[in-house]
Amino acid sequence: MLNSGGGLTIYCQIMNYRCIIIDDEAHFTDLMQEYISEIPQLKLIRIFHDPVRAIAETSENDQIDIVFLDINMPGLSGIELAPHLKQICRHIVFITSHSQYAVKAFDLDTDDFLFKPFRLERLQQTLKKIAGKAQLQASNVKKENSTFFYIKISGAQSRYIKFLYNEIIAFESDKNYIKIYATNEYHRIYMSLHDVENKLAGRDDFIRVHRSFIISKEFIEQVETNTVIMKKNGLKVVIGKQYREAFFAYLENHRF
Repeated sequence: MLNSGGGLTIYCQIMNYRCIIIDDEAHFTDLMQEYISEIPQLKLIRIFHDPVRAIAETSENDQIDIVFLDINMPGLSGIELAPHLKQICRHIVFITSHSQYAVKAFDLDTDDFLFKPFRLERLQQTLKKIAGKAQLQASNVKKENSTFFYIKISGAQSRYIKFLYNEIIAFESDKNYIKIYATNEYHRIYMSLHDVENKLAGRDDFIRVHRSFIISKEFIEQVETNTVIMKKNGLKVVIGKQYREAFFAYLENHRF
């Protein structure tokens, strides 16, 4: 998670996670609800027994941290649902009674895979794993190569593009793509803004100001009412309501 002001927000075992459950078996969701009530770090937002309804009634505005997702469901499988969910949540945990799905699940870069039935202690291990993964990402950015990153462009011939963090002006969400605005170039790449946000975890040079924008603090030229104007390209970004308090707190912390 990006910082919500001047400092960093690092995942740890005491962080609270907003979660939803998507599973067509009511008896299992009842059990999960009991488990979650025993874990103070988890806040259950909603339960869906219909995967199609889950797609229709969830969005990035829900600020979902974890989705506990069944795989074998009528109408739409968890495997098919996962790419959509990755656009609106931080972590996906697959839950199933069928071990044959494990390989496909891990190919989707999910955070864990739970076999039914499991005990409360196993769910707690999943939370520790998620927290540890985020902390590792945060510590990795402190290494020498944290001044740049590569993005792989898939196509007939795969290629890699190198970006320097100090040349990135902003990242903008564009459906299933992101736009990367840099000082001397512009790219549109198949990736979600949540993926970007997770990769930036631990860095203090970027801040999210809108559901569709993460901007570089270095390139903020001025702020007029609720609009940020960026240097170099003159990009104007409206500050989203849910991000205003944190953003203006950041400005106040750095006011002369």
